[in-house]
Amino acid sequence: MEYHIIHKVSSTFYDLSISKKLIQLIRQLQIQGFILSEYDTVFDAEECEEKLNKSYPFVIFSGFKEEEISKLESFLKNGRSDARLEQKTFGEKIEVFGNIYYLISNIDSATLELPQDMENINLNPSYGILSSLVVKLCGIRKSNLTIELEKLKHKDPSLIIATDCLEIKEVPKVCEGTLREEQFGEVLDATLYFHKNFNAEKESELWKDSLQKELITCFGTSIYSFSTQESLESLLIKKMSKKGLTLTAAESCTGGLFIANMINVSGASSVIDRSFVTYANEAKEQCLCVSHDTLVANGAVSMETAGEMARGAAKAADASVAVAITGIAGPLGGTPKKPVGTVYLSCYYKEKTHIILLSGIGSRDEIRSQTVQMAKILLLKILLEDEF
Repeated sequence: MEYHIIHKVSSTFYDLSISKKLIQLIRQLQIQGFILSEYDTVFDAEECEEKLNKSYPFVIFSGFKEEEISKLESFLKNGRSDARLEQKTFGEKIEVFGNIYYLISNIDSATLELPQDMENINLNPSYGILSSLVVKLCGIRKSNLTIELEKLKHKDPSLIIATDCLEIKEVPKVCEGTLREEQFGEVLDATLYFHKNFNAEKESELWKDSLQKELITCFGTSIYSFSTQESLESLLIKKMSKKGLTLTAAESCTGGLFIANMINVSGASSVIDRSFVTYANEAKEQCLCVSHDTLVANGAVSMETAGEMARGAAKAADASVAVAITGIAGPLGGTPKKPVGTVYLSCYYKEKTHIILLSGIGSRDEIRSQTVQMAKILLLKILLEDEF
């Protein structure tokens, strides 16, 4: 569904750039399947009459002051008795015979509430039914994702696609174990939103079924859910609970973030009994029985230490599966051989140790967030490997 934005700019400083907050709103609307087809700037409310394109079902007015919004109200209602005005937390909403006008006074509230309000509106049947499908992926190559999405768009130009991705710079490297590097990618997590207009509900349902099958063919085991409600951690807890497995973790640079993420899931207590945060070398030795010689010879941030941490955690917690994380989240601590963002992740399961090397990017918080997501991907790949 297309929409039009008319934004007021200062008459003393003509800035054609779009504000960050307005960009956030546009992005949220894109995720919901709404495409910005026209963006106009004006110096005052009087110019809106010339700029307004009534062929769009939705028009958003932003950047106007309170007294100007009153002028816009009068102009848009134009004395029509069927015009309906509704006060919203983000401003005003005016409905006039097939057109919806939003007069934004609070852009923060609009970013949160406007997309849902637009989605809930039943427009004139000539606009059709907006059908949507969501798919969540993890650990996929960026090039593969781009190619497959381009194929889908080329096959159906009317298809609207929006993406929300968490990426790193390089494909994680497999250091030890039976996993292969082609099972991983720079895109740690991706939520893809597909939207298309239909004239009838039956057509919409057939399209969803067909697209879902096509996406499974395109992305295979990189898909972990077709639901906006299901997270990767909830899927992992569900899988481990079904298998009767228990999970523990030994974390250094993430400081417990991984296990905290996992126990956000209701029912995690059936899988998780205890976990370890071993930040100092002494803690790694005392709690996980990491060899002092290993730490001296290879350092705390090494594949050898990561492997011993995972094996030690599994034994100390008497757990079926153990995930270990050790790395340099920055901003200090990096070296030419081990720069900031270097993280070793290990998973011990069925007497096998799997180790990968992640090259995180960004701030300390971003690197830790990427690491937690990578740990979940590693765990998922190992559980999936066990199923085949």
